[in-house]
Amino acid sequence: MSRIVFFVCLILFLALPSPAKAQDEALSAHDVIELSTAQPALSVGPVWVEMDVCGSGVVRGRVFLNSLADYRDRASLNAFIPPWHRDAMQARLGAPPEEILVGYRVRIYGEARQVRIDWLDETGQPTGQYYFQTQFHILGPRDLDIVMVDGEPVRATCGPLIG
Repeated sequence: MSRIVFFVCLILFLALPSPAKAQDEALSAHDVIELSTAQPALSVGPVWVEMDVCGSGVVRGRVFLNSLADYRDRASLNAFIPPWHRDAMQARLGAPPEEILVGYRVRIYGEARQVRIDWLDETGQPTGQYYFQTQFHILGPRDLDIVMVDGEPVRATCGPLIG
């Protein structure tokens, strides 16, 4: 019971509008997923999160960076970069984010929430089957950085990488 009270209090605290937290106060991807699934109707954040990028994809111009190779896994945090931030991030990083960030640890700022994903049949119609994803919406083009230690980028600790 006390664990539930803790998570509810933490979610309510994180949901309050406040100045951006210092980047050294980043939560882990696992922590954000736990907070989001504990109260799926609420957004978590805005917060800084540190995650390994183990997979990526682009859907209709929207970039997704995934903390696990299988983005459908409930334990995967899926960071969303809207199309209007993609070009600015690409200019800053020197390559498309979905290509250059796979295999590295990143620090991102934004909000997490549970999103229902419907399975579609071959004609594009919902099948009635669905799953939930924890999606993390990166708030701005400067709200993503590769984590550096001693001037070197930190490599992600993933299984076989996909891109």
